[in-house]
Amino acid sequence: MRAAERRSRFCQADAVRLLLILSEVGHAATESDPENATKVIDSQIAFLARDFWVRYPDYLADELIDMAIANGEVEHLEQAERLLDDPTIDFDWLPMVRWKNGAYWWMTDAIAILVSNRLIEYLPKFSANVVAQHRYCLTQTGEAFINSELAGVGEFDAIRTRAELAALIDPSAPGTQLKVKQYAVEEYANTTQGSTIPSLEDVRLRAKKVREEWI
Repeated sequence: MRAAERRSRFCQADAVRLLLILSEVGHAATESDPENATKVIDSQIAFLARDFWVRYPDYLADELIDMAIANGEVEHLEQAERLLDDPTIDFDWLPMVRWKNGAYWWMTDAIAILVSNRLIEYLPKFSANVVAQHRYCLTQTGEAFINSELAGVGEFDAIRTRAELAALIDPSAPGTQLKVKQYAVEEYANTTQGSTIPSLEDVRLRAKKVREEWI
């Protein structure tokens, strides 16, 4: 496969993942949004933070364990255990690079695919000729595409499930607060800028320890 074809396929895969995350994580559209909008994410930082947890199920499981401990909710521990024991998950599936403000990648090409196919609307707000706010709106067309083309497909269902779980983490928190939460994990914070963020080595042991303490 030629390099251009590979890049195109990866970009399409990124676009599908972002579409599913927007569907599960976005808040309901309001009257100020486009008439055909159904869900909205109004921060690129928040979008990237949620995407990180979808791409790193071990970090997502670690957050669910934190929630279980904080709230005494065994359901969150069970959700973490199911993630960690899922044989279909490749924990090195989609690594992200540690950049100036944490996990980052250039979303523009994937967003362009979604916009050009009218699956989302992208509505940036400018200040002093720079984007001050990124606003991503899932459209009715995008929602119909998810329900007709992506539902029931194993790989996409797995992404959707992780997006649902990522949405549970401080659902109303701004992106900067979500980044602070991610920086609280030593492996994330200590990754050298420009290097790939590593997987968590001890999250399974942590889940087992919490389970044993609760029995």
